[in-house]
Amino acid sequence: MDCPKLALILCDASSKSRSGRADPFDRQINQTLTLIKSILITMEKDECVHVILLTNKEAHFEKIKFEIFGNTKKWDVGFTRRLRLEFVPLKYPPGSEYLRNVYRPCSSFGLFLPDVLPYDSVITTDTDVIFLRNIHHLWKELSKLNSSALIGVSKRDYPPKGIPYYGKNGINPGVMLMNLTRMRNAGWTQKVVAMSKPYHRHVAAAQGVEVRRRHMRRITFPLETLPPILIQLY
Repeated sequence: MDCPKLALILCDASSKSRSGRADPFDRQINQTLTLIKSILITMEKDECVHVILLTNKEAHFEKIKFEIFGNTKKWDVGFTRRLRLEFVPLKYPPGSEYLRNVYRPCSSFGLFLPDVLPYDSVITTDTDVIFLRNIHHLWKELSKLNSSALIGVSKRDYPPKGIPYYGKNGINPGVMLMNLTRMRNAGWTQKVVAMSKPYHRHVAAAQGVEVRRRHMRRITFPLETLPPILIQLY
């Protein structure tokens, strides 16, 4: 069976974000546990999910792993047997470390998943997401991306503050479908780094980097530095 792959980024920041406040990491841990539990209880008994935890400290992965597999009073074995957990160190590719503290610490790391993960495709979400439907339904949407789309993403309900955005309200990177193979073939990482260096101080969030092509008339970038197609809107 094809297990959906979900990539989650957890960053225990030793430095403060631009807002001047350290991220409450304990809350992020609890959010991650709630997210995973919501996935497990909405799946069928014979289905599985592969959750990839990208974090800067392996101890955080071990804490989550122990809470799930070691706490049988809260996590029924009938649910946990459907889950595969994988730890991947959170390390920015060479030359991209300057993006680490854009907006919130490590919020830009999702841009570099094609370099870090060897898989063909992944879903990536914020840790404060809760699944109300089977994640397998969302996983199937990856096969519906058109032949040139690298990422599937939904529209926002309201416009973001402090960054340029596409269309009426911009896009919501809180849930994204990423075809990592296409992104690698497009030279995604190199182009994102080259594009963002002159402008990263003006980007208040990771989504500001991802949608630059869509608002080219608002902020001028050299078009040839960008991948041919960035996103497919839903």
